Amino acid sequence: RWVEVRPGALEALLEALRPRGPVVVDTGFCLEPDPAAELAGRPSRNGLTLAALGTADQVVVVGTPDPVGLSRLARGLVDLRETVGPRSVWVVVNRQRASLGWSEADVISMVRGFGRVAEVYFFPDDPIVDRALVSGHTIVEVGDSPLRHAVSRLVTDLVPTSPASTNGRRIKRRTAGRGRRG
Repeated sequence: RWVEVRPGALEALLEALRPRGPVVVDTGFCLEPDPAAELAGRPSRNGLTLAALGTADQVVVVGTPDPVGLSRLARGLVDLRETVGPRSVWVVVNRQRASLGWSEADVISMVRGFGRVAEVYFFPDDPIVDRALVSGHTIVEVGDSPLRHAVSRLVTDLVPTSPASTNGRRIKRRTAGRGRRG
């Protein structure tokens, strides 16, 4: 729904939410300006991504460990370095699996060569995702799993006062429209 966003609205929203606690913005991947969209009087999808990055306290980049995914991740880290300057970024390698042939050390070495990386996290290729998708639940609601623990570690490191950090294994559940559930 990015085409409906008025210029400056994202920045105003993020500033209004900042005092309430951590805010996560899932943005597009492209960091190139799109001047044609700006002529229409609306921010472009890329412009919204750049605006979110401009106000971000921390940036998490997600990539996959396959050959295409690692190539895109490397290019993205180089582009991101030009956009966020000296700030470090956190990298998540999603769906990590041994069958690809690269060790975590191999991937870390490659990733660190393309940008200022604070930390690299590996999220395993976990069947719990399919169970959650089919049942319409979150991975927290489906049960304990390696992926759940990996996400919890990332959240705890990024936001030390987060619900995930209260006992190291628990991510607080939220259900849209029904408030918080423990």
